[in-house]
Amino acid sequence: MPDDTTPIETPTGQTTPPPDTTAGAGNDTPPPESPWFHSIWDPENPGQFKEKYQEALPEDYEEYKSVLANYRDFKTLLKSHKDSLTAARQKAGIKPLTPESTPEEVAAFRRELGIPETPYEFPKPEALPEGIEWQEERAAAFGKWAHEKNLTPAQAKEAMDLYVKFIGEDYTRATEAQKQAYADQVAAEQEALRTEFGGKLSSAVAEAQRIAVKYKLPPEVMDPGSDKFAGITVLKMANDLAAALGESKLPPAAAVVNRDPMRQYNEIIDGTDKERHELWKKGDKATLALTQRLLKEALARSAA
Repeated sequence: MPDDTTPIETPTGQTTPPPDTTAGAGNDTPPPESPWFHSIWDPENPGQFKEKYQEALPEDYEEYKSVLANYRDFKTLLKSHKDSLTAARQKAGIKPLTPESTPEEVAAFRRELGIPETPYEFPKPEALPEGIEWQEERAAAFGKWAHEKNLTPAQAKEAMDLYVKFIGEDYTRATEAQKQAYADQVAAEQEALRTEFGGKLSSAVAEAQRIAVKYKLPPEVMDPGSDKFAGITVLKMANDLAAALGESKLPPAAAVVNRDPMRQYNEIIDGTDKERHELWKKGDKATLALTQRLLKEALARSAA
């Protein structure tokens, strides 16, 4: 089958070259897939429209065709639009400012729009987003900038409100991210504690705290529930050291007085201390007496 470049044979046996359909080869009709606005430009004069270009516009532009007939190039069209806007503003009594505007013109412009003569002042909002501290210096700097840029009072206030809203949202996101990171860290630590000590965590903590007392360290450094906890590695080392030294060389368990009794009580009841929890469920007298003593001590501390 011949392609588009095959010469055409006439009835007389002569051949003629195929028609040239390439753009710019005497064929002003653009390819069917070309957007309509490609057909309005004069290829010989960049930036200018073709003769009667407006007639080639889609039906949506019908009401504008008579106006567009007055413009032969894009620059003239833009200038006319700009002049129309300027005239509309002047008709409204507000002359736009330019870099060459005089102080008197700037003052008149501000009076028309209700812009004060001095920079804007923003008092501390009655309700700030949680965690946000009002900074007078920044508020004053923004008020000066908004005044220099001739923002109206409403525009300046809306801009400040939007700024406060944004920094509040940023703070909330950062806080939530920190909370999540801390929660993930705690969860990972709890899992590591369960893997390392299993149901003997409480007894391991108790022995490690005796080591802490022996070497004049606060017992909290061996307590996973304390913000002073030294970490799982230290807890394991102290536990191993307690086993190596033996009972006779450790201070009595009663010497560990700083562990929170309510935490110990909850660990037994909720099963964190699995060993004692099982004894408590079975009704072990010693464990029941321990939970009663811990609860009584916790309530006494709370009342104090």
